[in-house]
Amino acid sequence: MEELQRQVKAAWKQFWDHSEVKVDGIREEIVESWKRSKAYGVNPYHMEKMVLSPEELKERIRKNQNLYDVTVPFMNTLHSFEKGAGFLALLCDADGYVLKIFGEEDTIAAVRGNLLVEGACRNEKSIGTNAIGTCIYLKKSLSIIADEHYYKPHNMWSCTAAPILNSEGQLVGALCLSAYWDRVTYHTLGLVVAATEAISRQLALVESLDRLAVVNFKLGQVLELMSYGVIIVKKNGVITQINSLAIQLLKLKKKDKDEIIGTSICGYLPREVLDLQKILDDNPAGETEFNAFLGTLHCTALPLVSEGERTSEVVVTIRKTEHVYKMVNQIVGSNASFTLDDIVGESEAIREVKNLTEISAPYMSNVLLTGESGTGKELFAQAIHNLSPRANAPFVALNCGALPRSLIESELFGYEGGAFTSSKKEGQAGKFELANGGTIFLDEIGDMPFDVQANLLRVLQNREVVRIGGKKAIQIDVRVVAATNKDLTEAIDNNSFRKDLYYRLNVFSINIPPLRERKGDVRLLCDYMLQKYAASFGKQISGFDEDAYRMLEQYNWPGNVRELENCVERSVLIAHGKTVTASDLSGCIDISDRTATQSKPKLWPASMAEEELIRNAMDVHKGNIRAVSRDLGLSRGTLYRKIKKYNIDLGGLRV
Repeated sequence: MEELQRQVKAAWKQFWDHSEVKVDGIREEIVESWKRSKAYGVNPYHMEKMVLSPEELKERIRKNQNLYDVTVPFMNTLHSFEKGAGFLALLCDADGYVLKIFGEEDTIAAVRGNLLVEGACRNEKSIGTNAIGTCIYLKKSLSIIADEHYYKPHNMWSCTAAPILNSEGQLVGALCLSAYWDRVTYHTLGLVVAATEAISRQLALVESLDRLAVVNFKLGQVLELMSYGVIIVKKNGVITQINSLAIQLLKLKKKDKDEIIGTSICGYLPREVLDLQKILDDNPAGETEFNAFLGTLHCTALPLVSEGERTSEVVVTIRKTEHVYKMVNQIVGSNASFTLDDIVGESEAIREVKNLTEISAPYMSNVLLTGESGTGKELFAQAIHNLSPRANAPFVALNCGALPRSLIESELFGYEGGAFTSSKKEGQAGKFELANGGTIFLDEIGDMPFDVQANLLRVLQNREVVRIGGKKAIQIDVRVVAATNKDLTEAIDNNSFRKDLYYRLNVFSINIPPLRERKGDVRLLCDYMLQKYAASFGKQISGFDEDAYRMLEQYNWPGNVRELENCVERSVLIAHGKTVTASDLSGCIDISDRTATQSKPKLWPASMAEEELIRNAMDVHKGNIRAVSRDLGLSRGTLYRKIKKYNIDLGGLRV
């Protein structure tokens, strides 16, 4: 060893005198470090004492808290192994600052004058070649022995250091063992390397736990923002997360989340409501959910899926039942907003319908509404729902005639994921499921495909639904209100409607009379509709003049209330004065023969685009500008400008 040190001394002199020439007999990594140190301007014989203040050191430790907390116990163990041998154990951060030193007092005192103290910087730029600084620069373990140190007052010491890496392989610090050079053995490097590898593994674990803690903290914050109660539980029922709203809804005596986390959910929800094992077994892919009503609360449980992988945890949501119903109405676009008070009319015919509505509403019996198109069958369906004990439950409407044949079954009964090519992966609940506890309104029931009628009959008989592609029967509690403008008895004779389904639906029938049979209601309806549209359009119109009223009452209204509303809306738009006149109605009622109540109207829907409105009027009046101007309520100058704008041929031909 002494001979080796003489070679190092000679090599140092050779380097110092001629730093560019090759230095014989010295490790290349040492020579390269000497060159860097000299380039940094490090004085090998004198060093100014630069040490962090106690406050600065404390801040350094805080920034490297995980490194410090994990490494210090290892350092203590290393020190105990080498106790009495004069070793120092040092921890440095990635910048080379000493964060902690372990060792006997006399050894610590011996190195204090050589800048080997807590808070000192040991990187190469500060003190030249040394185990800590060179290890950090090279990111590899090594020993620096005696005169290999660039700073010559260190030539009595041997230092062995190894880098500490985080979970991403980034350098976060270094661990070093130092002693007088003659006390170091070949086993020292292996000891330090083994320690740093263990520290890196432990550090990765701590970082993972920290990340998990951050995720849990953020998850807790997110859960607090939820508009419903949320509980996350393990397979064994132990609660891992809960938000304040869940605590409030379940009326738990323990108010502090920390007191509840770690306890079993079985103490708060009965097993028959939340069977965790059954949920996980029945939903292997997390595609369906478990629902239960618990008094005024609705509970839903789903297996937790993280990054596409199913876990052994379950997410439980808790909502007030009324909120669930409101959400269902938003999803399906249905809402029972009309009551009997909203249905305008005082005629004997309409009073009879209202009376039957009140009689049928409180019971579960199915109701069949019949009547011509435009008579307001859905309004009465909503009124039945709102008068029933189910008024706060879902009201779900489906027009059986508006859906393609291929979609009506999936809309009614739902489907499981993968049931057909375009199906959602998670599947979808049908209208019957969404209406559970409430009312389903099946409009245009006479247009339902014959084969689907059989499935509907089965649902009504068994009070359960099986989704398309599924095997599990889902119990439902739904009241059915159906409506049609067709003669179902005739449809039965034509073999287009099932007789057994007809009798199942026609438990309580209500026929909505056409507007022509509601004598006296036309004037009331017109006044009601005029007020609505005048306010909507911001027009100061007080009513209709007598000629207009007579025209409206004499007309047959084949389109019923719907046609009347379109006509009133258009007349409000057309009217220039404070009242709607007969001429304002001429565009939607053919008055060529006012006594002929069966005459066909020419109705311009208010939703029709302006260009289409003008083109249609030009076609009807064969290009007669005067007639079109009168019909649309436009001055001739305005009409001519719009004809030019839309490039409309004056002969009525569309170009």
